[in-house]
Amino acid sequence: MRFTACFLMIAGFIGGAGDNARAGNTTSPKPEWQIKLTIPDYPDGVGLRPSVRPAVTFVDSNKLAVAYAIPAPKGSRSAWELDLLVLSAADGSIQGRNTFSMAGRNAGLFRSLEGKLVVSLGDGLRVLSQTLSTERSRALEGGIEPYSDGNHVILVKSQAVAVKTGPQSGYVRGAGYNVSFVRLDTLETQAACERAGLDIPAAILGDWVATSVSSRDAHRGIYLGSFCEDWKRISDLQGRPDFLGPETLVVTDLPDTDHPHLTVITTTGKEVCTTELKKHSGSLEPVKPSLRGTRFAVRIHDLAGLEIPSLDIYRHVSKVHIGVYGFMNGACTPSLLEVETRGSPRPPSDFALSPDGGRLVIIGDGQVRMFRVP
Repeated sequence: MRFTACFLMIAGFIGGAGDNARAGNTTSPKPEWQIKLTIPDYPDGVGLRPSVRPAVTFVDSNKLAVAYAIPAPKGSRSAWELDLLVLSAADGSIQGRNTFSMAGRNAGLFRSLEGKLVVSLGDGLRVLSQTLSTERSRALEGGIEPYSDGNHVILVKSQAVAVKTGPQSGYVRGAGYNVSFVRLDTLETQAACERAGLDIPAAILGDWVATSVSSRDAHRGIYLGSFCEDWKRISDLQGRPDFLGPETLVVTDLPDTDHPHLTVITTTGKEVCTTELKKHSGSLEPVKPSLRGTRFAVRIHDLAGLEIPSLDIYRHVSKVHIGVYGFMNGACTPSLLEVETRGSPRPPSDFALSPDGGRLVIIGDGQVRMFRVP
């Protein structure tokens, strides 16, 4: 286990201007603790910078994992390495550390529902033990992009030819995907098939998959099914679905209004409740639910203007917030916590909600910040 030249500094409750910035009418709270990441400068001649951005996830309610790319030592087989830290959720102290060689510029950090950490290193997946050593591994073909949700990792490879397998029989799109559903704990494939017309990534709970079709035609909506079987359209909402529990999903919906919505629906498509984010305009994604399914966190992209070309949307983001919301006894609750964050809004893994829903961690702008959720 080799230690890298990256330093951690616990800053306690010392906050910058962002900690007291206004989020609509809500003042961003001060963190329980925050850590500054000091990463060495990218050396000259090392090639393209890695596309992986810092990622964070909870191992359990007491520990979290942080991963980011660093330059490899001279003479290494790879130009980049993935530095992985396990921190105490209570105070940010280091509980474990390891460094992995990256193949290329892509890497990722996932967590199974049992608390197993899995790293994607460009050419393969590794399941890690509690000491961060490799328990098992699986090689990946080139061009495969992994996504993770719960106990599975979804391996997606685009293909240039059209396929006929879709949410409805005979539904043909101009491009398709080879999709494999792999268990995170064993790295064994449970199902593999061709799909077309579906938004990737999808949400998985047990053997059930929820995804959406966002194209502007009669097929758009939320779909539910079992892995590679034909999926049934259950709702005409437009947005990404995520499971809150075995019978409920939350959909980040952007209706024909100025404000985005969070809508909870059943697995039959019945709408249970809706929260309208009246202080915000823009898009919501992704949703990170707690294991209990009573709380979830979501990234909120506030846009500087409404008439924005879709391809340039990230250039016009004026503010990014992470909000925590609740769903209890069949009712949606107002915002429990809202934090303004800096840096690029693109990474899907720059925040996480603890399994019990009591803590929110955010990584970005060279810092890891931990917040208590009321």
